[in-house]
This record gives sequence, structure tokens and C-alpha cells, in this order.
Amino acid sequence: MIAKKNNSTVVINFIFSNNGNSPLVIYKVKASCECTTADWSKKPIQLGEKGIVKVNFDTKNQNGFFSKSLFVESNSDESVVLLKIKGKLE
Repeated sequence: MIAKKNNSTVVINFIFSNNGNSPLVIYKVKASCECTTADWSKKPIQLGEKGIVKVNFDTKNQNGFFSKSLFVESNSDESVVLLKIKGKLE
């Protein structure tokens, strides 16, 4: 991702489908820094339905290349999933 540096917030949506065997519940999304926050589907995502993790990246005090991590904790077989956003601010 390339974003213009204008002290704004960049929004990235991670959309996913529940392909498991039971409703998916996201317990928590933890970001690697305070400049990155997340909101997510709070109710259980039923089989075959889609959910979203919405990431807000505050570009204030950020320069050049960036890489941010988010850790999604849920009731899935893989209890913690890593999401990454990478890019460059110009």
C-alpha cells in the first residue's frame, strides 16, 4: 500500500469467510503499536458467512516504509492469526 502522508487515518478491511465446522468467535485483536487499532465482527460468524476486521492506521508521526502487525485471537483451530499491513507513506 502506498498512502499520502497527511496526518490522517488509513483504513484497511480484512474480509474473511467462516469455512470451519462451528460459529467463529473473535475474542480480541491486538495491534503491535498504538498507531494501529482494530474493530471486528463482535457476534459469532456462522458457517459460510463473512466477517470483517477493520484496521485503522494513524499516519501521524509516521514516515517512509511501515510494517504493522495485528494478532487476532479466536476460537478457530489456529487460535491466533497474524495480520500484517505494509506500505510506504509519501
